[in-house]
Amino acid sequence: MHCSRLVGAAISLTIALSSALQAGPLILASSVPVCIGNVTYLTITLNGTTASFYGSGLYYHFDPSSPGTPSGSTVNPFNLQIPTTFLAGTTHILWISTSAAPTGGSSSPNYSFIVPACNNGLTWSFISTNSPTGTIGVGCGNSCDAQHGDTSCTAVLPLLCIKKSGVGFPLPCPASVNNTDKYHKWSGGVVGTTSATVPPTTLAGADALCRKEFGADWRVAEFHDGWGWNFQAYGGVGDPTKHFWININDQAGATCWH
Repeated sequence: MHCSRLVGAAISLTIALSSALQAGPLILASSVPVCIGNVTYLTITLNGTTASFYGSGLYYHFDPSSPGTPSGSTVNPFNLQIPTTFLAGTTHILWISTSAAPTGGSSSPNYSFIVPACNNGLTWSFISTNSPTGTIGVGCGNSCDAQHGDTSCTAVLPLLCIKKSGVGFPLPCPASVNNTDKYHKWSGGVVGTTSATVPPTTLAGADALCRKEFGADWRVAEFHDGWGWNFQAYGGVGDPTKHFWININDQAGATCWH
């Protein structure tokens, strides 16, 4: 009986220790959020007990009272996609639990993170043609993001190029062009687009593509070549249905080049 009591006590202690170790999932470490293409991920490292005991039976929750998404993976570390509805620069909370419900089960402590701005670039589009002169308007319309960029830098699009310096430039505004709206100002230049391309990683590279296509004094067009948001110019764009890359000189996070 004495031996039996010792064995029983040892088994009870082992179960108690195991239960204590497995009492709740634990995030051991999480990397700073990173962008892969146009998608943002967190790399989650679980502690060994959590990974081995719970396996793929964990749920990942974002922000208070959110339902869980099953991990479906036994890999540790684990790449977790951040919801695309989370805006760059905003702060959110992640935790893991053993339940898909917002409450219940065993939960880890909360982990706070800030959503980064993924590697996007600013694009504009063709806006309008002025019938008497044939001049055009290009701009943001309602579809650009001048702070974070709006299009993945892996996209293949033309560059919008402009010439507004050199002999005879800037060009005067034609009499029939309405130049009273500061958001659609006359640029004093002529524009054109390059062939579609993955955007260069430097501004110098973007300017070089414009010079290669059109000649001296050409460069990639800039957000403020009018006043801002849109501008008018001579010239045209190759495909009026396509967006095109454009530079902005006061928002470092909004272009694909540096």
